[in-house]
Amino acid sequence: MNLFRFVPSLYGRLALVFTLGFTVLLSGILCWSDYVETTARQQAEQKLHLGLASYVVADNPMLKNGRVDHAALANAMRSLMVLGPNFEFYLLGADGGVLTYSGPVDALKRRHVRLEPILTLIKTPTFLPQLADDPRSEDQQQIFSVAPIINEGVLKGFLYVVIGSQQAQALKQPLLATWKSQQIGLIFILSGLFLLLSLLILFGYITKPLRILQQDIRLVMAENFLVPPVIEDRFSGLALHNSTDEIRQLYRDFSGCMHQISQQMQQLQQLEQQRKMLFADLSHDLRTPLMALHGQLEQLSEQADRSDLAVVNLALARSRQLQRLVEQIFELALLEATEVPLQVETVCLNELLHDIAASYKALAEVKQIQLQLDCPEEHCIISTDIGKLERIIVNLLDNAIRHTAQGGWVQVNISAQAQGYQLQVLDNGCGIHPDDLPHLFTPRFRARNSINDHQAHHGLGLAISSKLCQRLGISFSVHSQLGGGADFTLIWPNVVSLGRNGGL
Repeated sequence: MNLFRFVPSLYGRLALVFTLGFTVLLSGILCWSDYVETTARQQAEQKLHLGLASYVVADNPMLKNGRVDHAALANAMRSLMVLGPNFEFYLLGADGGVLTYSGPVDALKRRHVRLEPILTLIKTPTFLPQLADDPRSEDQQQIFSVAPIINEGVLKGFLYVVIGSQQAQALKQPLLATWKSQQIGLIFILSGLFLLLSLLILFGYITKPLRILQQDIRLVMAENFLVPPVIEDRFSGLALHNSTDEIRQLYRDFSGCMHQISQQMQQLQQLEQQRKMLFADLSHDLRTPLMALHGQLEQLSEQADRSDLAVVNLALARSRQLQRLVEQIFELALLEATEVPLQVETVCLNELLHDIAASYKALAEVKQIQLQLDCPEEHCIISTDIGKLERIIVNLLDNAIRHTAQGGWVQVNISAQAQGYQLQVLDNGCGIHPDDLPHLFTPRFRARNSINDHQAHHGLGLAISSKLCQRLGISFSVHSQLGGGADFTLIWPNVVSLGRNGGL
């Protein structure tokens, strides 16, 4: 299971890794500490009671001479257990078999004790702790004291004393468990608080340059990859700081890349501005000779013979097309290259639309298209550049009528919305392919299902309309489905007022 997918930030991942690592390390230390404590306690208890079995053998006449009265010995062992409940006494045979026990016989789980640990303790009593079988358990081992019982030089058995009886263990275990749980809980709480505080400080210090780097990247992107002065100063400071820190080195490398990208972006912007100015200048310079040429062609058309009239009229039509193209190129280049001045006036949007719709009435009748105008009773009063707004609406209406088939309809709606007035130019024409929508306002772009009406269209009308909307502060959007018509929507918030009965 990948836990990192739930923690997306570097700060969180570092905190997660260190927390898990610290928890595992602390658990290991607690386990090792418990093992060391248990071993030390067993060593101390076994060393303290190491001679207990030898003392009992030497002090008990029934064992000292090697002659054993098992019944009497069992009573003596029970008396010793009463005096020392932490001990269990066993009389083992020479083969390790249990002969006599100080407690009830049915409590024994094993009747035989392995002799290897017993003989090892007798030979090397300094190597402690030594563990041997606990007859009252099937698998546990305990520390012990042992003494051989010898009669006339012959080993008769062993007095085997288990240190830490089950009765004592039953009393100690709950107390030890409670104490250990409290100790572990306290250690974990204090360690967790210390770890949390340390991680917050440490990782905050480690990831601070990365957070600054992330903020600077976003700021550079927002500035169109031009480095702002505040980041420029920070880059300069890092360039003078010869650090081996990988994060600071990354920041320094990033600053170098950003400088290069910023310089290239400035060069591109300068070249783009020069290109726009060149187009504006060229189109402006072409307007005068084209107007002169067009005037001369008009004079020739009036004076030409019938045989030459067709050629002159064709040249005159081409001249008009070229003149319109140059005018559109000049307008678009001027919009892109400079801040076009606005002549803001107060205008009634209803009246402006009625005038524009009237100019298209004849064209709509020729194409048998129903041209509808839906305006509210209130006069929609706005402040704008009338000429530029008229240019936008004319482009949209021209485009809608051209792409609407015979018998179709084109509708212009005005409505008051919460964000301002909304103007829609709708039609039920051929629509726009979804793949063409993102490129619709690109100069010279022609949609794949564009209608060819045998007139020169240069693909600049919508691009000019888009630039004019940006200049006027109008929101411009389009929604369309292939075969389902198009909806061009204009929304501008600079509403002056609502009036009735034609009053402004």
